[in-house]
Amino acid sequence: VCSSDLALIISSSASNPSNSAIATPTSRVVSPRERRVVLHLGKCKYRLLRRVAKVCRMNFIEDDTDLQGQSDFNILWGDTMIPLARLKEFQPWQHFNHFPSMFNITRKHNLSITMGKMQKGLAHHFTFAPRSWSLKTDAESFRQYYSTLPDVDEEAKPVFIMKPNAGCQGKGIVLSKNPMSSVETPEDYVVQEYIDRPLLIEGRKFDLRVYCLVTSLKYPSIFVYNDGLVRLCAEAYEKPTQANMGNACKHLTNYAVNKKSEAYQKASSEGDFGSKRNFPWLNKWVDELPESSIGHDNRQSMATSIPSSPKENAGEPTRSAKLWSAIDDIIVKTVLSAQPKVRHAYNALFPQSNDGRTCFEVLGFDILIDHKLQPWLMEVNHTPSFVTGSQMDLHIKGSLIKEVMAVINPSSEDRSNAMQLMRHQYLAENSRSADAADPTAEEWVDTERPATKPSYMLSNKERAKRHEMFEDSAIANFRRVFPLSDMKENDEAEVPKAPKGNYIPTARPSCDINDQIESVLNPKDREMRSEIYTEILEYASKYNAAKSDPSRVKCQVTLESLEPTLNQVSTISELVSVVR
Repeated sequence: VCSSDLALIISSSASNPSNSAIATPTSRVVSPRERRVVLHLGKCKYRLLRRVAKVCRMNFIEDDTDLQGQSDFNILWGDTMIPLARLKEFQPWQHFNHFPSMFNITRKHNLSITMGKMQKGLAHHFTFAPRSWSLKTDAESFRQYYSTLPDVDEEAKPVFIMKPNAGCQGKGIVLSKNPMSSVETPEDYVVQEYIDRPLLIEGRKFDLRVYCLVTSLKYPSIFVYNDGLVRLCAEAYEKPTQANMGNACKHLTNYAVNKKSEAYQKASSEGDFGSKRNFPWLNKWVDELPESSIGHDNRQSMATSIPSSPKENAGEPTRSAKLWSAIDDIIVKTVLSAQPKVRHAYNALFPQSNDGRTCFEVLGFDILIDHKLQPWLMEVNHTPSFVTGSQMDLHIKGSLIKEVMAVINPSSEDRSNAMQLMRHQYLAENSRSADAADPTAEEWVDTERPATKPSYMLSNKERAKRHEMFEDSAIANFRRVFPLSDMKENDEAEVPKAPKGNYIPTARPSCDINDQIESVLNPKDREMRSEIYTEILEYASKYNAAKSDPSRVKCQVTLESLEPTLNQVSTISELVSVVR
């Protein structure tokens, strides 16, 4: 159901069907008289962000010059990471849409390494990632694995998919039965086992683009969006052979690849037809699948015991709800596997008093479903595309960004509030020092203390809890996947009110299946899943400890700050002087 604001986005684009949006519209003039949130889009190419900014009554600026010394914005939204030296200068009221060190899961090479390490220590919790090797670091390991494969004819050999480390949009991807000899520079590729029996829609392979919002990793807070993209191949699927492995439109689901095919079908505005569809359509389709069309899995499965018609057992969660519960589990485990490194980098950049909300990130998880209805993690995108090639794209992505803004909830008063908070913290700290020498002070505090502590008296952990409570009250089409409800401590603090003029959605859409997904896990299963997440965090912290020294991040920040000076160095003596 489109809100009136979202309808404004869609109607504003009706006159211009080309929404790919590299062209930049005229910037809004930021007037000092206008007390509005300011969105910095100088590092963002997507027109959709500018449309949503207008709908949310934000000003936006498009100065693409160096950000050094700029502090006149609330949110910096960029397509790539900015230098750590600049991020370190962010003020408490400012936000950035990327975390430092998130590349540990968003780059193919690093994701392969991260998943490999987690599978070595917690193999039974990380069965969702196809076995992968980064040929930059694991070439010998792959050769050993390849040598153990049965000596059969060429057609019977297993197929591998090769992805370039720095590739995107399907560029450079190769299917091969002999990866080491298929490309000129194999060290630039990641090799992954190919899932050759995917679930098919109308005979075509597909994957899911699932949007995940991470609002903090200092105190992890993770959400999954209820809508997203079902991306179909343009041509009917065939098991890979030497004859068809070169046909990308049979094997790759990337929009950038398939849109060039004559067989590509533009998505309908309702999301129920074409080479792109939405999640409400997928949920209905999965629930109506005949039982005989689903294979059986030796691993713990989430689906095959559900009858083809959910009406037969009205009290049971639907098959689609069980599928989404498994996908949520994949997303949480993947993000938590990188959390220790991200947290170390974050803590090295910001003071201890930082509440962990300076950075946030919208991640795009690519999930493949096999013939057993088992989800597999393909990759994680740190900047999912916000190109809107259809009305369905516009609706899904526009609603997504609008709700992200509601959850982050920037305010034109954030700057003054942050300055007031710092002043109160300073006075409170000095007051506690004075109270320690005054034996009558504690008696006064006990009688006059308000029932709800003001923000400046809260610890970072208490402030994080308040943030979580507000986020839970602000979400409409997101669902929280971490922390689970039984992992939260009871807190009697009141939910902080949103600033005047906020743009929080007020109604949940009719396609919401949160209650169904909640019902998949009984209390015992939820407790078990919480224990697993705690175990993953402990293991990830253990193997990351040696490489997550904050001093490494501080050293990188120092080098970045010296870069302009180093560029002017012409002699060894000048270099020695700079280093000293």
